[in-house]
Amino acid sequence: MARITNPLTATEARAVRPTEKEYTLQDGNGLYFLVKSMGAKIWRINYVRPGDKKRALVSFGSLDDVTLAEARKRRDEYRAMVAAGIDPQHHQQKQRESEQLRRGHMVLANRHDWQLFIEVTGEGGSGKSVFTAIASMLAGTPNTASGNMRSLDEARGRAQIVGKSLIILPDQPKYTGEGTGIKAITGGDPVETDGKYEKQYTTILRAVILATNNEPMIFTERNGGIARRRVIFPFDNLVSEKDKDQQLTDKIAKELPVIIRRLLSTFSDPETAHRLLTEQRDSVEALAIKRGTDPVIDLCAALYFMSEPKGMMMGGGTWSGQPESKVYLYHCYLAFMDYHNLGKPLSVEKFSRAVRQAAKEYRAVYLTRKINGRTQTNVNLNEQADEFLPRAWGCDVPDAGPHA
Repeated sequence: MARITNPLTATEARAVRPTEKEYTLQDGNGLYFLVKSMGAKIWRINYVRPGDKKRALVSFGSLDDVTLAEARKRRDEYRAMVAAGIDPQHHQQKQRESEQLRRGHMVLANRHDWQLFIEVTGEGGSGKSVFTAIASMLAGTPNTASGNMRSLDEARGRAQIVGKSLIILPDQPKYTGEGTGIKAITGGDPVETDGKYEKQYTTILRAVILATNNEPMIFTERNGGIARRRVIFPFDNLVSEKDKDQQLTDKIAKELPVIIRRLLSTFSDPETAHRLLTEQRDSVEALAIKRGTDPVIDLCAALYFMSEPKGMMMGGGTWSGQPESKVYLYHCYLAFMDYHNLGKPLSVEKFSRAVRQAAKEYRAVYLTRKINGRTQTNVNLNEQADEFLPRAWGCDVPDAGPHA
């Protein structure tokens, strides 16, 4: 007799906590998430391959980035693929191959003029170092320099990357900052350079920048300069120790001429690669990562933007209870920060600038108008706000049921 799995509820999913040993929580029909001892909560789908009938699984993001409802939708899509004779794992691999080609072409052709930089983020063992090695081969080792985000911000640090076509920022520690250097370099702006035994001078660094990290970078710049340039690729499929090929990089090096021919033939029109990279910059999976690093972008998922500024008032100061958080946008933001236990909220002025930029991530426009000296916005709350607003006031929320 088949075992019956009770579907998870939204409350149960939110309440999971790591333990000394990793464990799984099942939702049914192959969907579950793995709770690792270090705190990661990874969605996975277990299925039977349509060809050889062997069991396989695919991973597709963390519980923090993909909601229970979104995970169920993804599961249903994969089950439909299997029913149609398509292996979801192979489908995912083809998507990853396409992503590799886009990134590789940008490095090979040194398309610094596209004014983009690549950020590859994911856990250790997900293939970031292999891609970095491939990128270095494509650019040529003599044309590759290694640094970090801090070095790009400083004239002395930039001296080591003059004349290089690829700047690799490997294994970045958790970075929080304006990203002044990376914005200037990718924007083609002149930057000051200070060599150790040279007089300081100004130059333009014509190089592609590739950053890899375990945790996405947090940018505090609110004018859109970073958002226009940042192309995020999540590496969320971990390779098990038994499946790792220690000779993989050497094997790839031997096939480099074939890889280059493939890149040149696939992107005979370079604008195709440019368009695909731009689509990745604006993709749903990139947005999910940005939501995890920017509370204002995350908050905007609980808002909807109208065509006219006839919505919530902006407000200011501190919030003191339920009515104000539903009437005043700034008080809603403070309640959101309080619910997530996040300190140092932005001022009203900085928050307004941040919302204007964050709205663009959702293909929306933030509008305001003045009424008797007070600011009215084109923003209202959607149903997702019910999650954090009552809890910020200390109230219980009825469970949404198994299909929340």
